[in-house]
Amino acid sequence: MAGSASEKEYGASDSGPHATIQSRQPQPQRREADIEERRRQNRDAAARHRQRQQHRLEDLTLKEAILKQQVGELELEVESLKRSRAGLSPPQRDPFTASVLNMLEDVNSLRISLLKCCDDSQELIDELHQVAEAITRRRRIERTREDQ
Repeated sequence: MAGSASEKEYGASDSGPHATIQSRQPQPQRREADIEERRRQNRDAAARHRQRQQHRLEDLTLKEAILKQQVGELELEVESLKRSRAGLSPPQRDPFTASVLNMLEDVNSLRISLLKCCDDSQELIDELHQVAEAITRRRRIERTREDQ
């Protein structure tokens, strides 16, 4: 039993050879908490991914509308050039259409600003979640130390 005396001197437990294996295995509560935490993180990541995909879809839809508008503008210019070469007066855009186009551009600028604000807010929320997780982990560690 000389070996066990030296183990006691160095602070090793005399619970037998299975003590190190048991101490390495996570406690069931902690493992469940870790699994729940990973699930929550995965759900959050999936939600962020869906949100990014939705933003991309909205951006593509907007780009499509802008391209259609530009094609319309080019067609109007082509028609104008054809008429001017033929000696006819060029087609005129009515003031209402011009004002609606300006309003659409303003709304688009506002939408882009709001999307940026939403993205910035989500980043702040994610950072706060990380801080809360770190605090929770630290408290768990402190409680574990107190229990021992």
